[in-house]
Amino acid sequence: MKLPDQKYPLFWMKLRIFRKYLRGFELPRRPIDDLWLTGGCPDGGILKREQYPQWQRNYLDLLAMRNLPVWGLPATAPVTNRFFRRLAVSHGPAWNASMIRKSMGSSYHTVKSYLDFLEQTFLIRKLAPLAVNIRKRLITSPEVHWRDSGLRHTLMNVHRTEKFIAQPWVGVSWEGWVIE
Repeated sequence: MKLPDQKYPLFWMKLRIFRKYLRGFELPRRPIDDLWLTGGCPDGGILKREQYPQWQRNYLDLLAMRNLPVWGLPATAPVTNRFFRRLAVSHGPAWNASMIRKSMGSSYHTVKSYLDFLEQTFLIRKLAPLAVNIRKRLITSPEVHWRDSGLRHTLMNVHRTEKFIAQPWVGVSWEGWVIE
């Protein structure tokens, strides 16, 4: 039997070089409050804290105008942005599609298809309900959470820790951040 060094010598040589030159290299650490407030996108500490809100607004606009329609979302950019804002407000509690439907002026099936599409693009997460009620055959709604807390906070226009902690939905935001 060959040892790993003998079987893949080039791989082990590259690994030794990688360890030698990157020893002690770490990405800059961010305090938990900053990470919770600004989210993890973009990663790697490439932006200053003041730059996050504008970058995230531009990112969401780019998604709504260019990427999501190309990927197959049959909605215009203003409708998608409105749907993003509605999702930011309804983050956490059980999903109520009829409430979103009324505020957007579209059908239940349209809103549900938009939600399913955004889940497939990894922008949101749908959590299935924990309790199962077999006897009454009730279908309970899932919880909807934004995967990146910074995108949600940008949609809610909260960019400072002092303003953020004073919001009534701070617990729901913490729950979504911990889930991700």
